[in-house]
Amino acid sequence: MSLFEDQSHLGFINDRIKKAEKRLEQNSYDVEAWSIIVRDAQNKKIEDARPYYEKVVAQFPSAGRYWKLFIEHEVFNLIYFMLIYLRKISLTFVL
Repeated sequence: MSLFEDQSHLGFINDRIKKAEKRLEQNSYDVEAWSIIVRDAQNKKIEDARPYYEKVVAQFPSAGRYWKLFIEHEVFNLIYFMLIYLRKISLTFVL
């Protein structure tokens, strides 16, 4: 049984990710496999990446590296939407 059971919303998952998942099924503490998963998550939208981050920080709750990557991704997403919102507001005042 895969650690990432519901993958229907994630679309295509390349071979490297599948291999990392298989390695995690055998050893859930395989840091190299988790690094592959997290590296892939960094290239996704936060909505798609969040389940991966949540699983890795649940597995390694004291690993600051994974928490830092998770928080940075969330903050970047928040800042991005704030900038879009501010742009909308400024355009309504200008126009």
